[in-house]
Amino acid sequence: MKRANRKKNVLLMTPKRRKNIEWEKNDEIITLIIKREKVIDTIMNKMFKTPKTIRIELDNIGSFVWENCDGEKNVNDISKTMKSHFGNKVDPVIERLVTYIRTLKNNKFIEIQ
Repeated sequence: MKRANRKKNVLLMTPKRRKNIEWEKNDEIITLIIKREKVIDTIMNKMFKTPKTIRIELDNIGSFVWENCDGEKNVNDISKTMKSHFGNKVDPVIERLVTYIRTLKNNKFIEIQ
């Protein structure tokens, strides 16, 4: 019973893109632009010529999810929209979406409300 309640709570969570993450859209593909501005990043850049920004290109499904992490739609809403847009290609949609949302959150690209 606890698992069902926890899953229901996950479906009601609302992911929102962090304001400090820049992104650009080219056709249907989104590229995240991560600026490396921490002190350690500056030191590493000077010592090892590491890049000042990192660009992460999302695939079409990841791009779709990113755009829908608008702080208004909850996980359940996004999963229904994904299923409608991509069909069986995203099955099992809830599990895949929750895993991807968790990855975005762990990398501090989104926050959960």
